[in-house]
Amino acid sequence: MARLRCELRPVTTLTLAEEHRGEKLYGAFKTILYRGSCLSRCNSGGHRSDCLYAMLFESQDPKGFLFRPSLGGPAELSPRRPLVFELRLFGQAISMAPLFIDILKRLEKHGLEDRAVELTSVRSLDWLGTRAHLLVDEGRPTGEDPLPLDFGQMPGEDATPRSARLEYLTPTYVKHHRLVQRVPTLQAVVCRIRDRLARLCQLWEGQEWQADGAAIEALAANVRPLHTGQWLEHKRHSTRTDRQMPVEGFRGTATYEPVSPALWPLLRIGQEIHIGQHVVWGNGMYRIGVN
Repeated sequence: MARLRCELRPVTTLTLAEEHRGEKLYGAFKTILYRGSCLSRCNSGGHRSDCLYAMLFESQDPKGFLFRPSLGGPAELSPRRPLVFELRLFGQAISMAPLFIDILKRLEKHGLEDRAVELTSVRSLDWLGTRAHLLVDEGRPTGEDPLPLDFGQMPGEDATPRSARLEYLTPTYVKHHRLVQRVPTLQAVVCRIRDRLARLCQLWEGQEWQADGAAIEALAANVRPLHTGQWLEHKRHSTRTDRQMPVEGFRGTATYEPVSPALWPLLRIGQEIHIGQHVVWGNGMYRIGVN
């Protein structure tokens, strides 16, 4: 994975609520790439596999990237209060970092929510966010490469507590055995991490993730969460279908006990890759809290 911390500075005041930031960034990014894609050649057939738009947006999920806006703060953004977010790239998508940066730079011409913005900086962070490669400095690309982060070297506590408290920071919509989880069970969480990780490996690293899926699910069976929080829902307008679509999920805290020590590495990876529906906008983000 690569963590690109981006800063977009509005030229004038821009009002953008926290829950809409990821989807608006995704929508603007997709629109810019679509307009610049080789649509006439793609639609005529024979060139689809060479089209970056088709590779990033028309391939099967999961996408090789996600937007992770910073949480908190007022909805009103300004030159003194920029929009800060992470763009996370997975596997082979890391090599596409210059393309992603170029498209973000094109936002300066196309705007975000009809407001002019400037891409002032992009930093590729390490796991702890304490070291960085500067990819864009004062609006200018530097030519530096992103820092690739190995999940095998991801920092984490050696301890494996008996209970886990997960803070769901953005709406988290997951299903388990086709049932929507109004409060995610531990089994639903680890199964969604398992499946997402397996697909990321398959589609974006060209290799199979070696794990016993049935054993992972069995380890989390019959663990019921104690929770505080609520089910959230808002509407978004789909430009593709010209319809209002619901965006929903659980946001709050859930404590699970007992948690098998074998599940802790998976839970820590889940913090980084998100789970459930609309992860590409930053939904399904959780943090392991301290009990």
